[in-house]
Amino acid sequence: DGARRVLPLASGVMVYGNQDIWMVDTSDPQNLTVTSHLTSPYPVEQAFKAGEYHLYLVDEKAVHLVRLPDLADVGVLVGTLPIKTLFTSGSDQMWGMTVEGLVELPRACQEDWKPSAVFGDTPVPGVVTIAAYPNPFNPQTMVHFTLEKAGIIKLAAYDLQGRCVRVLDEGYRTEGEHNVLWDGRDDTGRQLASGLFLLKLTASQQETTGKVMMVR
Repeated sequence: DGARRVLPLASGVMVYGNQDIWMVDTSDPQNLTVTSHLTSPYPVEQAFKAGEYHLYLVDEKAVHLVRLPDLADVGVLVGTLPIKTLFTSGSDQMWGMTVEGLVELPRACQEDWKPSAVFGDTPVPGVVTIAAYPNPFNPQTMVHFTLEKAGIIKLAAYDLQGRCVRVLDEGYRTEGEHNVLWDGRDDTGRQLASGLFLLKLTASQQETTGKVMMVR
């Protein structure tokens, strides 16, 4: 019935394999007790902590938000593309990686738990697309953007504190496709640490944004 995997939790351990998930009380090592059980409609491929009181369970069709310790299904994120893996950028914030880039999973503390695709989802006049490949990246990524019309642009990378860490491109650019290579360094040439970065492209006095993950 499939291999079993174990995820340590503050309230015990979670054991999952195939379509079954068990919460096991380990307070008495001589008397392990199953405290709750959940059957998923599809085999669970990955499990991630989402803060102290929730889990993300990933199967081939969706990401489920599950409450601890009773394994109650709080919500489900069904994507148009399978999520291959998850990345964390905080105690309760996760990002899913699809074949087309990163998708933000709403924070576990939010009541309205719905999908929130953020990479390249804010088109503005004068800018058709912004994307990066590979994403996640190590050690470098190519940022692609397309302009509907020529003009003055600025493309910069920001950290999660809102600080501009690198100006990637700036000046007059013609309409059409453009590619800019980022080597993961800041404006001083210092190698940046792993993490999530915001790409902001300003064109025609408008902005469009995307997110990239650097993994060392």
